[in-house]
Amino acid sequence: MSAPLSVTSISQTYSLAVLLRTNTAQLLTTYHKYQGSPFSDRGLSDHGLQLTGLPVAAASFCAWRQQSVEERLGENFKAYSAYIEFLRLVTDDQTALNPTALDLLKLLRKTHSRIRMLVGKLAGLMTGLGLTIPEVAVDRLPAGSLSASDWERKIRGYAVCLGLTNWLERTVRDLTFLKKKHRQ
Repeated sequence: MSAPLSVTSISQTYSLAVLLRTNTAQLLTTYHKYQGSPFSDRGLSDHGLQLTGLPVAAASFCAWRQQSVEERLGENFKAYSAYIEFLRLVTDDQTALNPTALDLLKLLRKTHSRIRMLVGKLAGLMTGLGLTIPEVAVDRLPAGSLSASDWERKIRGYAVCLGLTNWLERTVRDLTFLKKKHRQ
């Protein structure tokens, strides 16, 4: 049996995830604006874009539906723990590539800060439910991250912003499910 959990805690975590989902849509648009072509072109395809070490949010509905609350929250926790590192790297990349893009840099920093808050909220939810907080790798960044070309840095940033957007969609869905389960 799980430990008592505050419905308020679930709602606060959900609200933060919804806010982040909205912010990442703005972040992705702003990111495109500063990268030049093909990023700023209409119809940019992300088909098959993957980045080593970056968690992927994709799961079939059937597989997702069969997961336990612990598995869902654990996957979210591990994913955002990785995104903290990747967002810091993208912020460093964009500081070097676009030092005058103050709105982009501000959005990256704000997103990084809020993702850190989300990781804390997820850990709190897991603790409140009596679940084990998963171990996370200390350094998830791929080797050679610092020696990437400008083009590779732009691609990496795009992959991070897009992946984060996808994860936040999944997290909102996960937390909606949790809210319904713990409604009083």
